[in-house]
Amino acid sequence: MKITRIETLLIRAPDSSQVSGQGEFLVTPMHVFPDYRSVLGDGFVGLRGGPVGAVLVQVETDEGLTGLASTGVGNGAAAYIIEHCLQPIVLGASPFDVELLWEKMFRSSINYGRKGVAIEAISAVDIALWDLMGKALGQPVYNLLGGRTRDRIRVYASRLYARDDLDRLAQEAAAFRARGFTAMKQRFGYGPADGLEGMRKNLGLIRTVREAVGPDVDLMADAYMGWDVSYAIRMIR
Repeated sequence: MKITRIETLLIRAPDSSQVSGQGEFLVTPMHVFPDYRSVLGDGFVGLRGGPVGAVLVQVETDEGLTGLASTGVGNGAAAYIIEHCLQPIVLGASPFDVELLWEKMFRSSINYGRKGVAIEAISAVDIALWDLMGKALGQPVYNLLGGRTRDRIRVYASRLYARDDLDRLAQEAAAFRARGFTAMKQRFGYGPADGLEGMRKNLGLIRTVREAVGPDVDLMADAYMGWDVSYAIRMIR
């Protein structure tokens, strides 16, 4: 089996607000800067408002099997890297040479990559190759990675975002508990540039969820790289 083509498709949402629900937001890495609102507008997860999306990657072979994967939510920069930089490296190769192909893709990106969008592009191709191998062998990918290690796994609800409507937030948290979740994660909505008032609002988010789910649910919080050290210490205290 040989790789014959890599096709990319940019999947777009009409507006970045549609990546989240109505009225939801979260602190982002840009929130350490006082002018972040003028830079981001109404953007979500560090993206400026406007079209966003993910890149769907399809690795095709001469035997008709296709491996699928996607990049994370962001922009289409990964598509260019996949089509123009990575595709020439993997064409004609066996998808079963997955470790060798990863090493070639990684080493070839030394002048522009090693992290960020380049790694995102490499990862998407790599995942598609694993998908291909699983299909070729008729096996779930976890079997190719050493097999399962347990029969059950605890999950948590990761869908609680910051919002101004705290009653709505409480309803969402209570609904997750009613569905059987024993742990959940709340995104903070404010960072250093929001000052003391932002800290109070962050506390209000956590307090709202805790009161809604009671003491027996494990509650996590996510600042999404949006705090500096001093702000994080103050918030923890």
